[in-house]
Amino acid sequence: MSSQEGASGRDDILVVDDTPANLRLLAQVLQEAGHRVRTVTTGARALAAARHNPPALVLLDLRLPDMDGVAVCGELKTDPRTRQVPVIFISAFDDPAAKVNAFAAGGVDYVVKPINPAEVLARVATHLALRDLHVRLQIANDHKTAQLSELARANADLQRQISLREAAEATSMRLLEDERRRSLHLNALRDAMTAIVGALDLPSVRKAVVERAAQLLGAQWGALAHPLPDGKRMRVVALYQMPPELADMVVPWDAGVIGEAAATRRISSSTHAPEPLLRSGVALAAPLVAGDQLEGVVMVANPEGSPPFSSEDEQLLALFAQQAAIAIQNARLFEEVRHLARTDPLTGLYNRRYFFELAQRELERVRRAQGAMAVLLLDIDNFKQVNDSFGHQAGDDALRAVADLLRDNLRAADVSARYGGEELVVLLPDTSLARAVAAAERLRLALNRLSIETRKGQIRLTASFGVSAIESDLLGVSLDTLLAHADEACYTAKRTGRDRVVIWAASAEAPAND
Repeated sequence: MSSQEGASGRDDILVVDDTPANLRLLAQVLQEAGHRVRTVTTGARALAAARHNPPALVLLDLRLPDMDGVAVCGELKTDPRTRQVPVIFISAFDDPAAKVNAFAAGGVDYVVKPINPAEVLARVATHLALRDLHVRLQIANDHKTAQLSELARANADLQRQISLREAAEATSMRLLEDERRRSLHLNALRDAMTAIVGALDLPSVRKAVVERAAQLLGAQWGALAHPLPDGKRMRVVALYQMPPELADMVVPWDAGVIGEAAATRRISSSTHAPEPLLRSGVALAAPLVAGDQLEGVVMVANPEGSPPFSSEDEQLLALFAQQAAIAIQNARLFEEVRHLARTDPLTGLYNRRYFFELAQRELERVRRAQGAMAVLLLDIDNFKQVNDSFGHQAGDDALRAVADLLRDNLRAADVSARYGGEELVVLLPDTSLARAVAAAERLRLALNRLSIETRKGQIRLTASFGVSAIESDLLGVSLDTLLAHADEACYTAKRTGRDRVVIWAASAEAPAND
């Protein structure tokens, strides 16, 4: 443990890593930026140090010699003394599952080694600022409560002064009402933040943001827009008590309060029509900015004739927008990680693990409904020769082309996945064996027509197809057995000449297109 362990203060940072070189690098970078740093090398020491003197932030290695970093984070989040301390994970593993576990344990961020000092400092600064905002809000709330008590005592004293009673009561009640309103606003802001921070589902977070923003300001309507990739337009992605046909409306950056807030990244207000989303009324919009990233714009509005939103409303919405931006960013990053965990990075199809999950779910549905489902397993013929003759990059291009062919020639309800190497698998819900064979034959012919141009020439492909199905008389068959049947049929197609469709069935051993 470093001799600096006894340091304390707002910027006191605890660094946990079992690699001395990493500890020295992080300590040097943070100290040069003006932070006080404590360093430890084990999870047990990290817990002891944090409980003895809670730091402002923890940089935590995912792998420690005595316990897992996720377990250390979990312990910190269950201890009232350290529950509010933000934890940033640092790991050499750029693994989606590891990131999901880290965020689920309560981590606020995830940095992949090797360390980029500028990135670490930026993320540390962001989460220290968020922690400071939370502390300031709590202090402000306590301060307002104390002021209320003082004003109540002053009011009692003034009431005893009969000669000034009426003037004193009027003054006191006015001040008391102002303080109560501010206190209610702070409590409402805290409740709104609590409601949106815990969720990770992006549509739910966006819906909660617009609803809570409208309720926080007592507005009748609300909308949330997300920036489009062209950096010039916004798309409406969530509504509150507004016509559903406004969903997905595209708003240019130079149109109305939403466009102005996006373009200037400042609070924007309007007291008259026209607005892209309003024919009349008053509106207030705030940009949702996390770091340098514009995550969206939230707008609240009231009907025509309503009083304009006050400067106090603007301040309240600005505070809310800061936290809402972080919540939306976290939800978006979580969805990206979850998508990466489910898809094959080369083809963009589902990976084998997620295919099994979807197929098992569909099999259970089929059994309940006494329905049917089928599986196609296709193995690209002589794929090794493609790699040997044209190169592995061309082989990768060929696999992507076959994946695109599946997407273009199958129904939206069908599920395609990379099964392994040059093997692809397709789940066909509500499909009989005969219809599955027809689909496989259609894919085989489409693949025969496929031509892939490369620098070394043209690639033409064929594939062997194995088909198996479950219908009302075979509902007891397991998913593993169904796939094994398709695999056996595919092997038969390979063995009997390739470029053909073979059905697995007790009475159907011959190729389907012979």
